[in-house]
Amino acid sequence: MNFSALRLLTPLLLLVQLCTSENRYCQEAVESVTTVGSCPTTKAGWDAAARRKSCSRIASTQKCSDVDKFVYHCVINGYRNQTLEVCAPLRIIFGHCVEFNVGGGVIQDQRSAKCNDTFPKCESIYNSVDAYKYPDCYKLVSLRDTVYSTTTSRTDTVATAAAASTKETTTKNIAIIAAVVSVTTIILIVAIILVLWKRRCKKRRQRLPNGEVPNGVVLGGEAQEEINCTEEAGMLQKGCDALTIANNVKDTQEEQNKCQKSATDTQTKDPPDCKRTRTYSS
Repeated sequence: MNFSALRLLTPLLLLVQLCTSENRYCQEAVESVTTVGSCPTTKAGWDAAARRKSCSRIASTQKCSDVDKFVYHCVINGYRNQTLEVCAPLRIIFGHCVEFNVGGGVIQDQRSAKCNDTFPKCESIYNSVDAYKYPDCYKLVSLRDTVYSTTTSRTDTVATAAAASTKETTTKNIAIIAAVVSVTTIILIVAIILVLWKRRCKKRRQRLPNGEVPNGVVLGGEAQEEINCTEEAGMLQKGCDALTIANNVKDTQEEQNKCQKSATDTQTKDPPDCKRTRTYSS
């Protein structure tokens, strides 16, 4: 039968396949799944892998399909990120790569991988056990790994750049906070020093009008020297006043002596009035 006739029968084959038990979930198939690094791409390699898998051991006990249809497959998974070896009922694939859907427990078309003349190259209708003939379908796994790796690398680069930017921003914020705290501390220290200095000056200047210090106030050296100087000045002023009084008394005595001597010399009847007087300076 040529492919043209097969294409005409495709709707009928699809209907028959959907109505048979081969389309249902198969627990035995799911339990037989093993992940492999690659799938064979030749008939010889496929047959050798089938012998190692030995699907005939469970074919007679499974209830998913006829024994002769429960066979070895090596196909991609539904996420296109692994290649799987599995014993499962064979299926007719219509224009897509073939996959084993672990969640559905069935061999089926990989709907996101449609066959074409460029990539992936595969027939419009083929049997699932002929998957080795279409290695492009296996390349979908390595292609996805490359895309995922590139995406991950770009994501890591962006994340690293974001982390570096965040770290730099955090460092700048810490530096700004440290500078603000330092300036504030310096201002507070200067303010405290000024307050203490003003209080000290105020205490130095606190004394009574007569030069005495109020009770409970202890003056520093400069204030005490100022008081001592004031007291010495007062004593000096008193000495000066006493000296002035003495000089005035002396001057008055000299004037009286001169007057008496003049009266004696002239022998006048009425000598001048030489009253003894004292003048005190206040």
